[in-house]
Amino acid sequence: MGQGGPVLFSQSNQTITELTTLVVTNTALETTNTTGRQFSTVLITNRQNFAYANRSALLADGWSFMATTFGTNRNTEITNRADGWLLDYDQNAHPGFINIPCDQGDLWASANNTRNFLSRTLSPNWIDIDVAITFTPPPWTNYQQAHLAFYQDDDNYVQVGFAHNTTATASHDPQNTLGNGYDIETVIWELGGYPDHHVHAYPLNDMLELRFTRYVSNNVVQVQGWWSSDGVNFADIGEPGTVGQAYTNLVNPRLAIWTGGSADAVAAGSTLILRGLSVVTANPLPALSYSLISPPAGATIDTNGVIAWTPSKSQGPGTYTITTVVTDNGIPAISATNSFTVTVSEVNTPPTLVAQPDRIITVIDSLIVTNTGTDTAYTGNPLTYQLTVAPAGATINTNGIIQWSPNPNQVLTSNLFFTVVTDNDPPAINAQNLSATNTFSVVVLAQPWPAFSDQATRWVNQLQTLVVTNTATDGSLTVPQIAANTILFNYANRTALINDGWSFVGANGRNTETGGAGAVDYDQLAHPGVMNIPCDQGDLYLNGNNTRNSLFRNLPADWRSVRLALTFAPVNQNYQQAHLGLYQDDDNYLQMGVAYNSGDLVVAGERLTMDLETGGTIVTPAEVATSNTSLYFRLDRNPTNSIVTFYYSYNGTAWSVLGTQSNPFANPRLMIWTGTGPNGPTYASGMAVMGLQRLDIYAGTNVPTVLSYTLITPPPGVTINSNGIITWTPSALQGPGSFQITTVVSDNGLIPLQATNSFSVFVNAVHNGPSLPVQTNVVVAELTSLTVTNTASDADTPPPVLTYSLVNSPSGVTISTNGVISWVPSEVQGPGTNTITTIVTDNSVPPMSATN
Repeated sequence: MGQGGPVLFSQSNQTITELTTLVVTNTALETTNTTGRQFSTVLITNRQNFAYANRSALLADGWSFMATTFGTNRNTEITNRADGWLLDYDQNAHPGFINIPCDQGDLWASANNTRNFLSRTLSPNWIDIDVAITFTPPPWTNYQQAHLAFYQDDDNYVQVGFAHNTTATASHDPQNTLGNGYDIETVIWELGGYPDHHVHAYPLNDMLELRFTRYVSNNVVQVQGWWSSDGVNFADIGEPGTVGQAYTNLVNPRLAIWTGGSADAVAAGSTLILRGLSVVTANPLPALSYSLISPPAGATIDTNGVIAWTPSKSQGPGTYTITTVVTDNGIPAISATNSFTVTVSEVNTPPTLVAQPDRIITVIDSLIVTNTGTDTAYTGNPLTYQLTVAPAGATINTNGIIQWSPNPNQVLTSNLFFTVVTDNDPPAINAQNLSATNTFSVVVLAQPWPAFSDQATRWVNQLQTLVVTNTATDGSLTVPQIAANTILFNYANRTALINDGWSFVGANGRNTETGGAGAVDYDQLAHPGVMNIPCDQGDLYLNGNNTRNSLFRNLPADWRSVRLALTFAPVNQNYQQAHLGLYQDDDNYLQMGVAYNSGDLVVAGERLTMDLETGGTIVTPAEVATSNTSLYFRLDRNPTNSIVTFYYSYNGTAWSVLGTQSNPFANPRLMIWTGTGPNGPTYASGMAVMGLQRLDIYAGTNVPTVLSYTLITPPPGVTINSNGIITWTPSALQGPGSFQITTVVSDNGLIPLQATNSFSVFVNAVHNGPSLPVQTNVVVAELTSLTVTNTASDADTPPPVLTYSLVNSPSGVTISTNGVISWVPSEVQGPGTNTITTIVTDNSVPPMSATN
């Protein structure tokens, strides 16, 4: 035999589609042949206490009474007292033990008639077996015995045991060493019906532990028998070489425990008491590690050999080979490989468009919406775009960018944009072209834009205050706004509902409110935030005019949009329906809703409908199939032409158009109703219920115009007040220079409208020149020093450089760079009157001077 190692089984080739997860269990098996190799091992001890309460417990724990006689299974169990003593399971009398009577029977030579013979399967990895027994009570009779054995059949076994024989004969005591009154421990093996004995004499002892140990010597399995009277000190009871050789001649032997004798058991006779069994096994711990050789991107294999792969869009179509290598942890390690192919078919998946919010713009705005789609898994498929519904002048380019500049005729209109993006995937095995859609609406407002008068360029000197009236004018005294009224259906009772503006009374003066089983359910503990209206008998269809629990409320004159969130379930009965509409009377209304009719000729089953009844004649311009019970209904009104667009949604964000219809009614009321048809059943438990959750009403309004002003990065010191008046006093450091003043004015519209203007300011640098202080006349004696501080001042910024000089002054007079005059008159200069004239000059352009 070889060295074994892991084995990988062949795998069949696979065919899958892109984005589909392939899972292949490619787990290897480690062969049990580990000859010549080393593995980590773990010792496992299986201890069994013989505390079986009955025969069923013994058998359930793996024991058997079956022996094999001449190739035939023989049941050794005594179940009839007339045939001998039965096993004793009495756990009250001897807790933790079972007793086997020492009955007539033997495995010796050709007897093959053991009774109550116990055996069980033995692990092939065992290294130690211990059984604790008591063989009691004495006195024993000849040939009574108890053994622990490796058992193949009645003619092939190896055993170590306890026997009593008072007769020292050659047949029973080949060594002829025993005498009367001694007990013997024996090692016996029988191979092919030919027994051999090794008999040893020991002092009388009725409590023993019998043991077999197994080990390998010179690559040969050896087995040795031992015995102990205390469970600690064991003595060799056999010849290991001989016993080991005998054991290796057995093929998958079972573990056996048996007792016997030459006579039937008696009440006071010997009994084998089984106290405990311990089997120690040395289990190899082969560990397997897995890897893939050059796998396709994304393919993985886990520690159990399970391969997982989800091919991306870019990997199809194509054929890939997946090769697995498994290696065990033996020394030396052994590996195995297998391979299989995976054919990936191209599958097309639809592109996606993000949900776009509704918008409000003014007539002078240019709308630009990046409405680019993406392929859900692959960017290689080309995408094409269409605007299937859009106002005049709107376009969409090849990148999905929508552009629109409304014209004056589109002021105060609500405009629907419906985009379709379609991919193209020719190799796909499913549809080659798949699409996605999204919708949004744009309301166009008038332009009451503010405006500035042009401002001229200005000049100002340093330190001089500039005041500019830069007040804007507005094109309108008011600006448009959209007011939203949100209604939550968390009414605690009927009074709260009525006080919030709702009514059950239709145009014909009929009160539709129902009591009893079909009454409106206001229980906010059972369904918080929801008001339930049972789907009761009634309808507005043709001549029905008998709706129940119909709700009405007035709409603002300038309403723009109405949006209702509701649930309706279970929808499973003909003519069940729930609607949101514009109501003039029972024969004149416009509505959308959900209805069920299994016999409908257009859309059978559950569907969304748009209905118009005028003068008692009803038409259904649009209906589409649905299966949803959570719904959002929406009516948008164009204020310039009374066109109403009907939308539906399943999440309140992504809206789909059901249809459009001109509203022929003047100031209709808002209507919400549910029913089962004019002749339908009255409400009963289990029928459909309309759960109202939220209603949003959007209306247009005008508010007074308010203008606000700001400056964009003005020069330091520039301010503007709430009336647009600009004030600035340039500092000496700001001249000379050129400055830009930019003003932004904004109004308070829903979308604030702005205007901007700018003008330039040149700041002049002003030079005042230096000035000298006024000096008084001075009297001084000859030869006496005169000092006069005649320093000039100059207010210009930055401070100029001043230069001093004297004109026609007496001899000997000097002036310093700081304007200090010094003179000591001589003898010849007195007495006399002298004039000293000072000139100071700055370095401005042109230079300026002063004299004193």
